[in-house]
Amino acid sequence: MIEVVEGKERLVNLSEFNRNSNELCFVNTPTYWCKSCDDVTQFKLDRKRPFEPLEIEQEFNAEMGSLNEYEEGYCNFECRICNQKVRCIYEILEHQMSSYVYFPNKILLHV
Repeated sequence: MIEVVEGKERLVNLSEFNRNSNELCFVNTPTYWCKSCDDVTQFKLDRKRPFEPLEIEQEFNAEMGSLNEYEEGYCNFECRICNQKVRCIYEILEHQMSSYVYFPNKILLHV
């Protein structure tokens, strides 16, 4: 089963994009807080190595649906302590030529 939570609930070390906006974006190393084991895991954006077994990857894909290419992305990772499978979905903004900002959207958890 896949649980969906707001990215801002579980992602730490987010920063305001600019002074005129409440939007939070990733800075430096993206970090996830696991509610199950109360630990944090660093992860890499755009890491799309599929989860195993294939049925779990298919559950994530079905819940995520299709993304807008060049505007949205996702990454897969596991909690470093409890090994819960996590998918982070984020929006991508090119705010200057070849300079991108990533805004967390939602977190999918395999429970």
